[in-house]
Amino acid sequence: AQQPASAEPQTPKPTSPTSSLPASSSTTIKTEAVSSGKKNYTPIIVFFLIALTALGTVSYFLFGNKLYPKEPAVPKAVMFSDGEIVNPNAQKKPPSKPLFGRSEFVLTGTMQMGEKKAAIINNEVYQIGDTIFDMTVVDIRAKEADLMKDGKVTTISVR
Repeated sequence: AQQPASAEPQTPKPTSPTSSLPASSSTTIKTEAVSSGKKNYTPIIVFFLIALTALGTVSYFLFGNKLYPKEPAVPKAVMFSDGEIVNPNAQKKPPSKPLFGRSEFVLTGTMQMGEKKAAIINNEVYQIGDTIFDMTVVDIRAKEADLMKDGKVTTISVR
């Protein structure tokens, strides 16, 4: 069987290594993704989302808590006290005369917390209006407290 001379000679078609294998869909998808030249940006996007979340969290804890300042849990207190530790060279005060026949009252110190005043008498804390035995605390100043009994006011001082 001869071919007519007018017909063009047939050239064999180039064969690829995959042409002899049966075509599968996974091979086709892989070759399309590679041949299209698209890059996979998913890992980069995930990295930036994680970095942005971490940056936001750190920024909140560094700067966000300072937007709304909180009140201190304990008010600032001012304490007044003289003692031998503060001024060891001070002259000793003469012992005070007994208070209403009692010499056991010792004012250790006074303090002020905002509008509230307190005195430390016999190692107990008293405020204005509190009663010690049968006496009432009527005033507290720096280093002094006034006690009243039957209308008579007596001042005790820090020793």
